[in-house]
Amino acid sequence: MNFFKIKYLEYFQLSIILLLPFLLITGPFLTDLSVSISGIILIIFFIRLKNKIYFKNINIIFLFIFWYIFILFSSLNSDNILLSLESSLFYFRFGFLFLVIYFCCSNYDNFIKLFVLILCLCFIILFVDSCIQYLTNYNILGWQTISHGRISSFFKDELIMGSYVSRLIPTLIGLFLISFYKNKSFKKVLFITIMVFFSNILVILSGERAALFNIIAFNIFALIFSKSLRSIFLVNSLLFLVIGLSVIFSENSIKDRLYKQTLENFNIFQNQNSQNDEISEVNNQKYIFSSIHQSTYLSALDMFKNNVLIGVGPKNYRVVCQNDEYIHHFKEHGNQCLSHPHNTYMQLLAETGIIGFLFVLTIFFIITFKLSKYIFIYSLSKSSDNLILESKGFLLFAIFLTLFPFIPTGNFFNNWLSCLYFIPIGFLLYVSYKEKN
Repeated sequence: MNFFKIKYLEYFQLSIILLLPFLLITGPFLTDLSVSISGIILIIFFIRLKNKIYFKNINIIFLFIFWYIFILFSSLNSDNILLSLESSLFYFRFGFLFLVIYFCCSNYDNFIKLFVLILCLCFIILFVDSCIQYLTNYNILGWQTISHGRISSFFKDELIMGSYVSRLIPTLIGLFLISFYKNKSFKKVLFITIMVFFSNILVILSGERAALFNIIAFNIFALIFSKSLRSIFLVNSLLFLVIGLSVIFSENSIKDRLYKQTLENFNIFQNQNSQNDEISEVNNQKYIFSSIHQSTYLSALDMFKNNVLIGVGPKNYRVVCQNDEYIHHFKEHGNQCLSHPHNTYMQLLAETGIIGFLFVLTIFFIITFKLSKYIFIYSLSKSSDNLILESKGFLLFAIFLTLFPFIPTGNFFNNWLSCLYFIPIGFLLYVSYKEKN
C-alpha cells in the first residue's frame, strides 16, 4: 500500500472519530459502523506501519483481552449461544475504539481540540433544539415530544439525551483543560461556563433521573476537585440550583417525572385510607427504585445463585428470566420481565457470574481509590494548578460514573452505551502517557 493510500485512510479514520459525537446522536447503527470501520483501518496500520505505531500501556490491552475471552467463554457455555454471541463475539471492536482514539491523539496535534469543538457544537445544537421542543412541543425537524415531561430532541423516540450529555460532559471538560485552557482568557472561561450550563439544562429537560444524578455528582466533584475551574462550577452550580428548581416546580410534567413519580416508584406515597391490613401491608412496602426494578434485581440474584461462576451468558437474561423459577418475581407485572436487569452489577452477576462481577467491581474500586487520592493530595493542597492531572481526574470521573453501582443503568453490553463507556478510556490513556513524559 503506497504512501498516498495510507494518508487517505488516516484522514478517513480521523474524520470518523471526530464525527463520533454527531453519530452517537443518530443512534447505534452509524455509531457501531464507524467504530468497526476505524478498527479495521487501525489493523491495516498495524500491519503496514508496525514500526511507526507504539502503544505504551500494554496492561490495559491484556485486561481487555482477558475480559473479551471471558465473555466469549460465558456465551459459548450458555444455553442460548447464538443470542449471547450477538453481544460478545464482536465486542473486541470497543478495544479498537480506545486504541484508535489513543492513536489519533498521539499522531494528530489538533485532534483533541477538534474533538472538543465538535462535541461543544453537538451540545449547542441539542440545547437550541431542546428549547424549541420544550416551548413548542416540536423540534426543528418536526418531531413531536413523545413522552410527558421528557425532551428527546434529535434522539427522537429514544429518551437518552440526558445519558449522552451527562456521560460526555466530564470528558469534554477534561479534554478542554489540556487543549484550550493552557492560556487562560475571559473568552475561554465564558465558553466553558456556557457549555456546563447547557449540559445542566439539557439533563433537566431530558427528565432522566439517572442522568440528573450523574450531572449533580459531576458538579459536586468538579467543585471539590478542580482548582482551575472551581469558580466556573460554583457559578454554574448556583444557576443549576435556581433555574433547575424553577423549571422543575413550575413545569408540572417535569416535576411529576423527577419528583412525584420518583416518590411513587419508591412507594413513598402510602395509601393511608386502606382498611384492609393485607392491602395496607403491601401498599406500605418500600421498593428499590420501583416495583419492577426490585422484581428484576431479585430475579437476577436468583439467576446468579444458579450460575455462580460465569453466569447465564451476555444478553441471555431476557430469555432465562422467562423460566418458571424466575418469572414468579414478575407476578405483579403480568409475568413479563425486562430485557436486562437495569443495573450494571446485577446484570454482571446474572450474565457473567462472580468472575465478571468481581472483574468490573475491582476496576471501579481502583478508579474510586485514584479519584480519592487526587482529591486529598491535589485538591486540598496549596499546590498550583495542574491541568494534566485535572484532565486525568475528569476522565477518570467519566469512567467512575459509568461503573457507579447504585443507580439504574442501561444494558452493559449495549453497542451505543459501550461506545460512550470506552471513549474516555482512549483519552485517559493518552493523558496518562503525557503526564509521565
